[in-house]
Amino acid sequence: MTNDIIQQAEFVDPQRAINALPWPDSSLIYLEKVITGWLPPDSLQAPQLTFFDPNTDFKAWERGRIFCTDFELRWEKMTDKFRLVYVGKPMTIEGFSLATDMLDLAPTKTEKRSYYLWGRRVAQDNLEKVGLKHEPKGIGIFIEMRVNAHLYYPVQHEKTNRIKLKVCQYRHQETGQIMYHRYQELEEELSK
Repeated sequence: MTNDIIQQAEFVDPQRAINALPWPDSSLIYLEKVITGWLPPDSLQAPQLTFFDPNTDFKAWERGRIFCTDFELRWEKMTDKFRLVYVGKPMTIEGFSLATDMLDLAPTKTEKRSYYLWGRRVAQDNLEKVGLKHEPKGIGIFIEMRVNAHLYYPVQHEKTNRIKLKVCQYRHQETGQIMYHRYQELEEELSK
């Protein structure tokens, strides 16, 4: 059985909940714009996966999640408010309530899994071949032939070749069904 909990809340601005949590320096953030209609290609904004910055304008992103090894906070814009879900180690967050009506994690056990993200990192001497001059500091540029975009992931090592997303899965002890999951961290696979 897990000791982790799941809580929920609705706020006008997700910043309130984000500020209430003790984010470690290693925290990461994934942000998305929700497309609601046809847009010209130059107005599309790709999702962002990067190191957590508390000065981000979180209201400008309709969907997102901040995560670290011990917990995760997700949010999604729902008309005039944001729905927020916290999952992880027990913590009291003002304005949040236990979400046992949505999902009870008590009868689950946790499993750690890693999944490769799209792409392989572009070598520094090949950046111009893909139309770029340099990598931003702390960010690696990755290419996947099946995705028509440059992929940007936070990196800490020059020799990072691939990125894996480490996930905590909550599996029901009796049925074996995965009930929920949360992101934990990125794992860098180094080139040999």
